[in-house]
Amino acid sequence: MCCYIQALTQIPIYRLDAAPFPNPLNFTLNYSKTPLYRSHWGSEILAAHKKGDKLLFILRNPKENIRRNTIWRASSFADFQQFFFDQHPSFRLYRQNLLVFENWEIEHKLLIRYEDLISQPVIEMEKVVQFLDTSNTAFIQEDFLKKISVDTLAFYQIRYENSGGSHSKGENAEYHSGQIPVEILQSIDLFLENTYPELWEKYLKQYSTNRENSHTADQ
Repeated sequence: MCCYIQALTQIPIYRLDAAPFPNPLNFTLNYSKTPLYRSHWGSEILAAHKKGDKLLFILRNPKENIRRNTIWRASSFADFQQFFFDQHPSFRLYRQNLLVFENWEIEHKLLIRYEDLISQPVIEMEKVVQFLDTSNTAFIQEDFLKKISVDTLAFYQIRYENSGGSHSKGENAEYHSGQIPVEILQSIDLFLENTYPELWEKYLKQYSTNRENSHTADQ
């Protein structure tokens, strides 16, 4: 997402500690534009929030998100399941971040689902560009975005070679969760629906697991 924004808008991106966010493909940036600040931590965003600030929020399937971030800590699928039930820090962060978005001023926020960004990048990036009050849409073409994605993946594959780089390569939205037995995925769905009914209905129900389109795997 950040490389797409850098390429399409020339807006500089920083971390909330004011450190510049990497520009791995060396896009030309316009430092006279209002910068963007990137963070995985809702608490950081709230601490820096001023009235009128915009929030661009990328939402991913919670089961995929938590599995991706805890895959080295869960020795079994049952352990992964307990990360939800026991309020593991990775799940607490996911929920807290979603609540930050939920409570943000409605006219100043935009939600983009990671899965939609993969399946229809042009449509989703048009929304992002419009949200950022940028009228430059001339280069929002699928082949252009595909080249950015390929080049970015190649960069991070080298940078994070010791950790395996990107696992899904931005192509399979269920790369991790698709390997988990459907019964466990459905039990997590039930827990989320019963414990956080409002968040479930507004944001998470779309990620409910259907037996027909799920896969099972032994571990």
